[in-house]
Amino acid sequence: MLLMTAFRCLFDFSANLQIVASSMAATRPHYLPMAARRRGRRSGPKTISGTGLTGQKGVHVIEGVVLDMESRWTPSGPNEVGIDGYIELFDPASHKALGLNLAAQSKASTGITSDPRATFDFWCAPADIEYWLAGNMPMILVVSDPASKEAWWVSVKDYFKDWKPGNPTTVTFKKDEQRFTKDCFAALAALAAPKAGLYLAPARKAERLHSN
Repeated sequence: MLLMTAFRCLFDFSANLQIVASSMAATRPHYLPMAARRRGRRSGPKTISGTGLTGQKGVHVIEGVVLDMESRWTPSGPNEVGIDGYIELFDPASHKALGLNLAAQSKASTGITSDPRATFDFWCAPADIEYWLAGNMPMILVVSDPASKEAWWVSVKDYFKDWKPGNPTTVTFKKDEQRFTKDCFAALAALAAPKAGLYLAPARKAERLHSN
C-alpha cells in the first residue's frame, strides 16, 4: 500500500514538471542564433551619403568666404535644427572684434552656376521661416553651388518681414546682385550693426621714422 502511494506521488510530480516545462517553453522569447541573424542581414560596402557631402561642401563655401573677410565662422555642430553656424565680424584692417554677429543657414544645390538665367528660386520650408523669424539675431540664408564654389545670400528677416503662415515661401535670388563674397562685408556689418551706426578703423599704413 505504501509502495503504491509512493509511485502515485512520483507520477503526479513528473506530470507537473512536464506541464511547467511546456508553459515556460511557450512563453520564452525565441532568439535566432547569432550566425542566423547575421545571415539575414543585407550585406554590402559601407557608404557615405551624397546629400550629406553636398550639404557639408555648402557649409565650407560659407566658411571660406567668411575667412576671406578676415572674420570668424563658428558651426552649430550636431543636432542643429535650422541654423548651420554663426558669423562674427572683425575689422578687416585692425582685426578688432566688432561685436557684430549673424546667424546663417546653408542650403546647397547643383547646377545654379551653369543655368544661364539671371535669377533662380529657392523654396524654404514654412517651419524654417517661422524658426528664423522668431530669433533675436540677424539671420541670413546662403544658397551655394559647391561645384563652382559660388554662393548667394539674402537677409531672411527683411525678405520675409511681412510673412505669415500660408504665404509663399520661395526666395528669388538675383545672381549678379546677391553674390556671397568677401565684398559683402559692409552689407553684413550694416545688417548686424546697432542703429547708431558702426565705425571701422582706417587701414594701417607703414611709416618711416627719421632720427635727428
